[in-house]
Amino acid sequence: MRIPVEGIPAVGRRIAFGLRDEWALEAATSSLERAPATLTGELSLHVASRRAGLIRVEASIQATTGASCDRCGEACELSMEELSVLLYAPEESGGEAYDGGEIELSAEELDLGWYRGGAIDLADVLREAVALALPARIVCTDTPQCDRRTDALLAEHAAKPGHPAFETLQVLKQGVDDVG
Repeated sequence: MRIPVEGIPAVGRRIAFGLRDEWALEAATSSLERAPATLTGELSLHVASRRAGLIRVEASIQATTGASCDRCGEACELSMEELSVLLYAPEESGGEAYDGGEIELSAEELDLGWYRGGAIDLADVLREAVALALPARIVCTDTPQCDRRTDALLAEHAAKPGHPAFETLQVLKQGVDDVG
């Protein structure tokens, strides 16, 4: 779904979305790397600088999807709730308006994206907002159970004999330890 920048009124424009919106479902699926079980949100577009074509997008997103815990490997639910502000500028400007003067970006506006052809692609905006909101690691919400499963996996791995390629290194290490 593309929104022409010139068509954004001074008061801004709000676009609500959910699972039934094909563009939103595709964008969320792309960033989550799996289809979301739930998806709701709103993108609010505001003109930050009409002359420079700068658009400020406030993204409010709630989504859940099935995932695997990065620690214990068990199935879990990835739940995200994100409020973010993204800034978009015309690709055609080549960043000239930001290279020394006209626009001063605050720390909260450093997520700068680009749009082309005079229109913002909302799927690209949603894709970026979801990707920025994802945790570095997906973990179970039940930490004590996850810790027990992880400890069991580590104990099982420690009980297995080492790889033959490392046997020589182990012998050398023992020799150094004996000398030291």
